[in-house]
Amino acid sequence: MDSLTVLLFIAMFLLVSHVQGGLKAYLDPNTGSMALQLLLAGVVAVLATLRAYRDRIRAFFRREAPPDGRSTSDGQ
Repeated sequence: MDSLTVLLFIAMFLLVSHVQGGLKAYLDPNTGSMALQLLLAGVVAVLATLRAYRDRIRAFFRREAPPDGRSTSDGQ
């Protein structure tokens, strides 16, 4: 996304959030636990992905070849 799109999105969000005024909604007790589960699932997914690519990330920052022996500089 380019910067103009991001700025337009932020401007529209701020405009809509201030025009709406106070919104009244009922949140039952299970809504909080569902939101917490979604947050925890996202954190676990990010951690699992990082763990799966840990060696490649380390090799990138150390400027070494990836552990499987393939070279990343030849474009393949």
